Amino acid sequence: MARNGVGFGDVRIGRWRNVVLAGIMPLVLNAVVWPLVMSQAPPVVVLADPRQAMWYVIPLVGVVFLVWWVKMVVRTARWGPLYFQLSGDPPRPGGRVKGWVVTGAGSLPGGAHGAAPECTVTLRCVARRDRVGKSSKEVQRVLAEVSETVAMEQVVTAAGRQVRVPVDFGLPENAATSTAANERGERIWWEVEARGRAVRPRLHAEIRIPVVHLASAAEADGAGVTAGGFESPGGADAHHLITTEARELYSELEQRRSEADGRGVFARLLRPRRQAEHHAATPGGEPVVVQLRGDGGVRRLWSLIFLVLGVAAVAFGVILAVPVVLVVALIVRGALRPVMVRLAVQPDHLVCDRLRGRKVRRREWAWPDISTCQTMVGVQFLTLGGLVTRWDLMIQAGMRSGMAGLRMEDDGMANTLAGVINSRAGG
Repeated sequence: MARNGVGFGDVRIGRWRNVVLAGIMPLVLNAVVWPLVMSQAPPVVVLADPRQAMWYVIPLVGVVFLVWWVKMVVRTARWGPLYFQLSGDPPRPGGRVKGWVVTGAGSLPGGAHGAAPECTVTLRCVARRDRVGKSSKEVQRVLAEVSETVAMEQVVTAAGRQVRVPVDFGLPENAATSTAANERGERIWWEVEARGRAVRPRLHAEIRIPVVHLASAAEADGAGVTAGGFESPGGADAHHLITTEARELYSELEQRRSEADGRGVFARLLRPRRQAEHHAATPGGEPVVVQLRGDGGVRRLWSLIFLVLGVAAVAFGVILAVPVVLVVALIVRGALRPVMVRLAVQPDHLVCDRLRGRKVRRREWAWPDISTCQTMVGVQFLTLGGLVTRWDLMIQAGMRSGMAGLRMEDDGMANTLAGVINSRAGG
């Protein structure tokens, strides 16, 4: 149940949306395979020729996936979405990981008058690298791990009753920090795991958290950080980028990107349009950054290709290929889905708009609520043009933190933007 990501309040596992998506493959697999198998090898034929029972191997695998999904549904119905709520400073070497694994349940198992069930809470640092050749024996290793047994607690908050699991661990001064790649080519992350074996259905949460070196606002000011780097070389008007409605702005900037890259959709099949980034600053030195990611045309073409492959696999009886096609299709569609992110520094708050499909999501942070903003490596991947590294902005506001949504290829620009935010944070 691990999920990628580095925010705190926004990293949730067990969301119903994810549960529904996870059920697509087992439901479709069973709906397609069982009628096909029953038409090719009905029970009467199997009784006459036991060798025909081989037809039922794939359907039985589908049943296993279906049982796994039903258990996920039951667990989500009982515990709801799970997330880590930070208490205190962001985790850093020499600091502490303190907070709660918050569940969606409103009452303790067995009632409030019985003994609170116990959970095993583990803080773990994991390093993973890809397997290269037969000589690589170690793909994943645990760099540090500590566990303790704690009791669940039921509290009343502004959001209502909550059942949560307390977490409190110290980090050594030499603790490894979260990174996409170290000198050994390993990706390093920290995760909090909570297991409740004495309750049914079992509570199980694995939530990744960031452990980074956090720079203070004074350090950012001492480095002479300004918003001057956000003067758009294309002469973009900051007021226009800030005030234009998100969908309208997306259409306008996507048209610009299409004019800059006029290749047809088939020519972009293996090399979709690159991420586009527009930045500007108001006369008052308040920057705005707008990013466009994904390629809608190529996404639709790949969807059509995968649909044809799936139908062909069913028609020719290559049932094993159907789940593979579905999984690859979901990954490709997710990677190519058009997304626009707009981050605007304004006099009294920081605003982030995220347009994904037709839905616009807005987040606002008041300056007095922001304690720090830090850049950290988000993703690294190889392209035909070489290694690409993108940097994320992590914003800490009170007991919650989250990602700003930007993925910047220029670490200097990312640090400049983080410095501007730090200079205004805290009011």
